[in-house]
Parts: sequence; structure tokens; C-alpha cells
Amino acid sequence: MMVPPEPSREIIPVTPEFEQFAASLLDGQVDGGDLERLAERARHVLGVTRVEIRDERLEVAVTATVTAEQFARWLRLDEAYIVSGDVHQALWAIQVKAGEVADSHQTRIHVTRPVVGPWELRIRVGGRPQGPLPEVVAGASPAYPIAGSDVLITNVTFSPHPIN
Repeated sequence: MMVPPEPSREIIPVTPEFEQFAASLLDGQVDGGDLERLAERARHVLGVTRVEIRDERLEVAVTATVTAEQFARWLRLDEAYIVSGDVHQALWAIQVKAGEVADSHQTRIHVTRPVVGPWELRIRVGGRPQGPLPEVVAGASPAYPIAGSDVLITNVTFSPHPIN
């Protein structure tokens, strides 16, 4: 079965507004749980093409040339990896290491969605990173270290973190 090509996207450079938006998540400028306020800020950031609130979460489509490594650095995500949670490995996302899993045959880790301030994030990227398979796995997926990755962010979903 052929997969139709993805529609072309206009790629624009990262702007200071985008960097400020990412920083605002860290310093509390956007109150936790206030999706309307977060959506309003996101609408004014160049490189964001769609902002939609549904089912108590905010979905933001990104067309700026933001690499997974840049985004993880801006959000201060330690031990971030790019992994796929589906059996066909069609969708890839940034996850953070939550622990190690005992395995005598390979390095296996447990990963979870990043939490930044009061927000749990689902950060989708534009596909599998280039290069050889990593030596680390998460579930059935290769776990690519974020360092050096040039894969781009495509979508970020913000949900209020249940603990906050």
C-alpha cells in the first residue's frame, strides 16, 4: 500500500518569538491549566500554523525549522530520546528517560512524556532520525539520543499535568 506524500510545508527560520514562547513555559509566564492563555500566546508565535484546543489539551502545529535537539535544550529536557510508540514506527516523538529496565542482552530504558512546569508535552518529530540504529531501546523501539539529531519538530500537544 502506497502512502501519499506529505503536503509540502513552508519552512521558516526560528524566531525570537518562538524562543521566548519556549522560555515562557519554563519560567511560569503561562499559568498551568490555562489552555486559553497558552493558546493565545502560541497564536502570536511565527512558525506556528495551527493552534487548536480540544479535549482539555492544546495542539500546536509547528513549521519553524526547530530541531528536536534545539527544542529539548530550550525546555531543559535531560536524557531526552526520540522513540516510536507504534508497531510500524510511523510516528516518532521526544520522550525522556524515566529509568532503566533490566535486560541482559541490550540497554533498555523506560521513557515517558516530558513534563515542563505544569504541562505534560507530546512532542512529535518529522520521522526516524538518520544514521545507524542506536544501542538503546525503549519498548520495541530504538531510542535515538537527542544529541546531534537534526529531525524537526512537527507538532506539540500541551496537557495540564495531573500532579500540578
